[in-house]
Amino acid sequence: MTQREMIHAFCRMGISDQHFWLGAIEKAERVNGMTYNGESWIVYYRENGQLQHVHEFTDHNEACDELYTRVIRSLEVEKQNVG
Repeated sequence: MTQREMIHAFCRMGISDQHFWLGAIEKAERVNGMTYNGESWIVYYRENGQLQHVHEFTDHNEACDELYTRVIRSLEVEKQNVG
């Protein structure tokens, strides 16, 4: 999945950008995100300034697949906790 395809899928599902972050890690908080460090794509969860569940990918599409999966899973867990 490309980044564009991922974003379009989120839009179609009504998932706002408050549930994912694309860009500088320092600006992400309590969110799954993805950034490029000049050599590889980093997918992570960041909370209280701490990175968790960090995975590196050389393939951009694989990184997008990972971020997409994380966002969907986190929303499913959130929905279960509410209901």
